[in-house]
Amino acid sequence: MYRLFLIAVLSFFAIGCSTTQVVQIETKATPVESYILTQNLKPLSVIKAFKFRGWRSLDSEHLIISTTPQKPYLIALNAPCEALEHTQGISINHKGTSVLHAHSDSISVPQQPQRKCFIKTIYALTSEQADEIARLNKQLANS
Repeated sequence: MYRLFLIAVLSFFAIGCSTTQVVQIETKATPVESYILTQNLKPLSVIKAFKFRGWRSLDSEHLIISTTPQKPYLIALNAPCEALEHTQGISINHKGTSVLHAHSDSISVPQQPQRKCFIKTIYALTSEQADEIARLNKQLANS
C-alpha cells in the first residue's frame, strides 16, 4: 500500500514538473511579441483601402507591410511561415477587395506558393515604430 501511495505521489510531481516546463516554453515571448506588449499596440481586424506597396520580414511569424500612402502595419501570422525570412517577395492572398482581413486573408512565399500563411493579427504602426521594431529585431538576431 505504501509503495502504491509513493508511486502515485511521485507520478503527480513528475506530471507537475513536465507541465511547468511546457508552460514556460510556450510563454517565452519573441522580440516582436515583447515589442507589441511594451508599446501596447492595439490589434485591428482589417486594413481598409488596402493597397500593397512593400514589406519587411522580421521573423518567420511577423512582417511589416506598407500601404499607400506609406502606412506601415505589423502582421502576426497564425504559425511560422517557412522561408519568410529569406524570400525576395511575397504574395498577399485576399478576396480581391481593397480590404485586408485578419483571420481569413493570408500571405504566400514564391518558394511555396500553395502554402497559405494566415494572418492572425494586424497592428497599425508609425514609421518610427516600424523602423524601431525592425532595428531591435535585427540587433537581437545578430547577438
